[in-house]
Amino acid sequence: PLDFMEIKHFGFIEQVTFANDLINNLVNQVKQLQNQVTSMEVKLERRKTEDEPPRKCLRTQLEEVWSIDLSRRKASVFLEVLRLQTTKKAVKLRDYPDEESEVRSFLQCLSYTSQLKLCSDVLVRMTQAKALMFRPPVILDELFLTDSGAQQPDRTTSIILSSLHFLLRHWNVQCLNLTESKIVARSLVDLLYHQGSLTIRVDRRFLLRLLHCCDVRELHQDAAVLLSALHHKLDFSSYDALDLTADTTSLYLSSQDCRVVFTAIHRAHTPVQVTLQDCEIEDRGVELLFPVLHTVSLRCSKALLLHLLDLVDVGTETERVRRAVALSRALSGEMDLSETRLNLQTFKSLALVLEYSEGLSELDLSHCQLTDQHVELLLPHLHKPRVIDLSHNLITDASARSLYHIVSVNSHIQTV
Repeated sequence: PLDFMEIKHFGFIEQVTFANDLINNLVNQVKQLQNQVTSMEVKLERRKTEDEPPRKCLRTQLEEVWSIDLSRRKASVFLEVLRLQTTKKAVKLRDYPDEESEVRSFLQCLSYTSQLKLCSDVLVRMTQAKALMFRPPVILDELFLTDSGAQQPDRTTSIILSSLHFLLRHWNVQCLNLTESKIVARSLVDLLYHQGSLTIRVDRRFLLRLLHCCDVRELHQDAAVLLSALHHKLDFSSYDALDLTADTTSLYLSSQDCRVVFTAIHRAHTPVQVTLQDCEIEDRGVELLFPVLHTVSLRCSKALLLHLLDLVDVGTETERVRRAVALSRALSGEMDLSETRLNLQTFKSLALVLEYSEGLSELDLSHCQLTDQHVELLLPHLHKPRVIDLSHNLITDASARSLYHIVSVNSHIQTV
């Protein structure tokens, strides 16, 4: 084991003796990442389901996190290590120094840090350090607040929130990550009015609780502020991070939940991206989506898309057309119904949506057991998509010839 580390700095070599945990931590991180990659490959194979959206880069999801305890007077050494790195590092702060000189060294470390992860107890200790108030503002890409583990009394929760407010006033934090925090949603309402371009990251259950809090009449304005902090994205999927330990149980949205969510969208007065994957929605709740569908960009499961198509064919002719137009716009140019069974009634709704669609880039109907009767319903509208996938169906040569004619006279169709 290494008992010291040599650092080349300003032309001379300093032998700095410090606890082995810094080096051992880096070695352990490599081992953990190797194990994570192996486990992740297995998990990705298992997650090839119909509802899975495009995944983020694995390199981003498996970003190494440097865990450090600065209560042992190692801040200056840690600063030198960070200066030698070619990229910013994510840092988990296990404990905080008491001496003011160590605090100053730690604050310099933040210039080389992409994410600072700390529990609420460490947060409170940090804000008690006077050095925080007497230096230029700290610029931090992401502040990741976690729970300390123990049940917090109301007084402690109030102290944590006060500390968080203090830090956000004195630091320039781009993103506040609360995905592992158990702070009561109602207590965070004041954060919505934080000065500056603060982005908030929360998990889908906490997001739902926040929206319910904002549904109180006195807090209606907070819903618009919350959506702004979320960059006008409401993600109710469980695929935001490829974490093997994450809760992937299905989320159930009642009609009351949907009313709260869609009311917030209506008050936003700006387009909102809504992701409804890996969640169950009450039938009445699905109907509530249509009045705001024209203002959203929708990513949803195939089951929900089928349900929406069934609801298109409800009401008067004017209502059916209005719903078809709204759904076609919300899908943002892509429609994937591959590997689903479609009855003729659903297909008629699909044909109506295609009739009023503009800018449709891709239509995937592969592995749907389509027959010539299905294709005949779509033929008048198949000139619209640029990419059409009708592979692995029960289409005869007669329909194939009709498809060939459509492609030959519409040069913008790229792939069939």
